[in-house]
Amino acid sequence: MKLKHLIFTGALVVLTLFACQKEEPIAEPTCPECWDCEMVCIDLQCECPEGSIENWFEAWGPLEDSMSPRKFCIEPNLKTFIAELEPIGCLDTFAITFTQEPLTEIDSFSNQNGPGAATSFKVERPDRIRPEEVDYTLFYNEVGALELYFFQFPPNTGGEQFRFENCTDFDANGERIGFAVPSFQGVFIHPDTIRGQLIFSGYGTFEYLDSLHVELDLIRTVPYEED
Repeated sequence: MKLKHLIFTGALVVLTLFACQKEEPIAEPTCPECWDCEMVCIDLQCECPEGSIENWFEAWGPLEDSMSPRKFCIEPNLKTFIAELEPIGCLDTFAITFTQEPLTEIDSFSNQNGPGAATSFKVERPDRIRPEEVDYTLFYNEVGALELYFFQFPPNTGGEQFRFENCTDFDANGERIGFAVPSFQGVFIHPDTIRGQLIFSGYGTFEYLDSLHVELDLIRTVPYEED
């Protein structure tokens, strides 16, 4: 009888102990903080929203070993044009976002200054980690086609510098020993298409790219509709 009593008492103690233990909440897995604010969390991964254009950045120099390639997103809109091409030394994506609609911007300017007038406007480069404004020239040429021109925009610059692949080359001491910069000139052959060419200037270890011409079409990411 005593043995049964002891077993029963022991069972009560065990049950009481289990009852007093608090269940630890199981932490739900969360998405990492996405470094590009345009990204969304899908299956615990930072991904570009459906319909956006994926791109990548890689670091150079002292950041190269500590920073893995990063995906970022280019959001299509009416004033953004993009061209994707086979990697050429330092470039595999070329995109521009006009601050104003170029087809109406130049008409407004020409009405005030004459049809042959040319001027510099601003455009953003969304194909880089920190979109920056650069100048471009927009004008009607002698055959009435709308032409634009960018002169030697750097491959990538900013507070922390980034590159597409190898736009800038360094030696073991961190000294720059080569770089390449492209210019672009093109003509609107359609409201949604700028046909032109990248013209490279190469220096040092990138001298082999000097005077290289690459034909490409910049395509509007959202079709233009006239009013």
